[in-house]
Amino acid sequence: MEPDELLREFVRQRHMLYGYVFALTADHNVSEDVLQEIGVSILNERKRGTEPENVLLWLRGLARHRVADHYRHAATRERREMQFEKFADIVDRAFVENATEGGDEHDQLELLKACIKELTERVRTLVELKYGSGKSIEEIASAVSWTSASVKVALSRARRSLADCVGRKSRREEALR
Repeated sequence: MEPDELLREFVRQRHMLYGYVFALTADHNVSEDVLQEIGVSILNERKRGTEPENVLLWLRGLARHRVADHYRHAATRERREMQFEKFADIVDRAFVENATEGGDEHDQLELLKACIKELTERVRTLVELKYGSGKSIEEIASAVSWTSASVKVALSRARRSLADCVGRKSRREEALR
C-alpha cells in the first residue's frame, strides 16, 4: 500500500465514518472533532508505514477508539469540574460565614493560600490531588497507600480546617484594622 493510500481511503470513507461516529455519539460537533482526530492519527500512521489488511475495518476501529477516548476525557473533565465546584462551594461558604466588612475577595484568597500552607505536607498533597489534579478518592487512596475511607475523612477534616483557619485569620485581620 502506498503511503498516501490510507489518507485517500479515509477521504473516500469519510461519510461512512461520520455516520458511524455519529451513531456512537449522537452529536455532530463531537463527530467532527473525532473525524479530525482520526485524520491526525492517519497522518501519524502513514509516517510509520502502517499497512492494515482491511482498511475499512481499521478505520472503524480507529474511530471507535477515538470516540472512547473522547468520552473518557469528557468524563474526567466533568468529574474535575464537579469536584472543583464542590470545593469552591465549601470555600465560598467559609468566606460567607466569616465575612468581614472591609475584606475583599483578594484578601480572602490570600488567607486561603496562607491556610493551605499551614496544612501538613501529607494533607496538602491530598488536597492537591483531589482539587488540583481532579483525582478520585480511589485514585488518591492508591497513590498514598491509604484506604478510601481514610482519604475521605482526611479531606473532610482538611476542608473544615481550612474554613476555620480562614475565619480565624479574617477575624484577626479585622481586629487589626
